[in-house]
Amino acid sequence: MFEKFKSFIKYVKPEFPLDRTASIGLTVGTHAGPGCVGIVYFTKEKNNNERDNT
Repeated sequence: MFEKFKSFIKYVKPEFPLDRTASIGLTVGTHAGPGCVGIVYFTKEKNNNERDNT
């Protein structure tokens, strides 16, 4: 299942980095069920000069 998911991501967004994989915790895995796949990404932290005033 995960290999199909990776192929789809490479097709839709080829520049998306797929160099790291990890397991999910018991709580998420129990509620999501078998075959669940997710994406997590990190962004650079903004410094004080770039903060949004929202």
